[in-house]
Amino acid sequence: MSYTDIATLFGCIQTLLNLYAIYLIFQFKQQMDKGRVKTMPGKVKSTIRKGRKSNLTINFLVISLLLPLLLAACGESQPQPTATPNIIAEITPLPTPVPLRPNRLELGSEASPWGEIARYEMGPDDKLVEVPVKPELSSDLSKWFEAAPSLAAFAGAGTAASNNLFKLSVKPEIAKALENGSLKYMPSLDGGIRGVVVDAKTGLISALPSLQKFSPLVSPTGIAFGIATVIISAQFMEEINKQFETVNKNIEDVKNFLEEKEYSTLTGDMRYINEVRTAMNEQRLDPAEIERYRNQLETVERETLQRLDFYKARMSSTADKFNQVKLDKTLFFFRDEDKIKELQNLISEFNSESNSYLTALSVRGLSAQVICALPESRQTAFSRMQEVRDDSKAWLTIQQNFYDAVEKRIPQMDGLFADSKTRDQFHDVAQKNKATASSAYGQVDNILYDTMSKVSAQLKEVDAPLQIVVELDDQGKIKKVSKLTGK
Repeated sequence: MSYTDIATLFGCIQTLLNLYAIYLIFQFKQQMDKGRVKTMPGKVKSTIRKGRKSNLTINFLVISLLLPLLLAACGESQPQPTATPNIIAEITPLPTPVPLRPNRLELGSEASPWGEIARYEMGPDDKLVEVPVKPELSSDLSKWFEAAPSLAAFAGAGTAASNNLFKLSVKPEIAKALENGSLKYMPSLDGGIRGVVVDAKTGLISALPSLQKFSPLVSPTGIAFGIATVIISAQFMEEINKQFETVNKNIEDVKNFLEEKEYSTLTGDMRYINEVRTAMNEQRLDPAEIERYRNQLETVERETLQRLDFYKARMSSTADKFNQVKLDKTLFFFRDEDKIKELQNLISEFNSESNSYLTALSVRGLSAQVICALPESRQTAFSRMQEVRDDSKAWLTIQQNFYDAVEKRIPQMDGLFADSKTRDQFHDVAQKNKATASSAYGQVDNILYDTMSKVSAQLKEVDAPLQIVVELDDQGKIKKVSKLTGK
């Protein structure tokens, strides 16, 4: 029996007792009215007792008649069963909890993630530079973005949730290690991908929704290395390819003036450079191959420095010989044509040595450019290119000094019956070669200056995260990759 039933029963009993009390008072009043209740002894008391016995019988009958009526009245006061459905219908069911949607994907281990993926909406100061990614690398990178379309956007993110743009951010220390080649000395980038809910205001993780974890099919280190290499090399490859063709042509132009060993050395250096260049153009650089490429480029650096010292010494020697030639006149009147011929030969020899020096210097500069396009130290490449610029400036000074000396000797070529044709030839050669040297220096210096400017920009970004924006197609495959930079 419930508490409500017990309370109802006691209420009915209380009502019954109240009615019975009223009845007794009514009976007592009637007896008073008839004068039966008086103070008297003996026989009268006996008569009253007999009257009470008869009243008990009457009371019993009255209670027997009233009790069913009271119970019926009590029963009608109880809640009716038919009212129960109405009460239940008025109860509002609790809403079913909606699963949290992650707004970021963390890459790496749970304890130390090294990157993250989130939806992207372009800001007013953002600048996107498209990176040409080959299909093989693009397919591998797509594995990182399989769960990206399910990401929610931050509150107030505008149309970000409706587009297919996603931003991949790699921590600054990892980006720096990828760019300077020190990644192999750092912990592996192994780990999976997990969805997290990040508070837009604090930037802290506020929840960890359930999301199936998965690992990329290709090594994360390999993919990260490939993307970083493509982004780095994309800034330099166009100029490297042009300069490679130019230097190759210059080597062929001076081939006839080079000894076989010298020519073989320069062409061998170019083969080393071309191997690395081809691997970068095809985006098939592998971390395991970098050490071999590094050794090849160091060989080029060493051999070109030796060539430069050799040609510089030869130029200096030829210039001294030219200045030591004495243009004595025969019989005090006639010009010595053999001496004039010797001067002409020394000029040609100096010009060949100068071109050979500049070609070797260009090979060294090209090697430094390639280093800039590899995940190597930016400082190393920057220093080497500055050395090449200084050497090219010194080379131009040597050219100018030599041909100034040629022009100073032109008056000594006068003689009886000598025409001005020879003097004009020397003058024209001096002017032409000085102009050619100045133009060649300008081309080399401009290329190196442009490359160094790009390296300087990279050095300023060394403490910034590596950020790329990926656009996915309707099938979730990568459509375009861009590097995200400021203005």
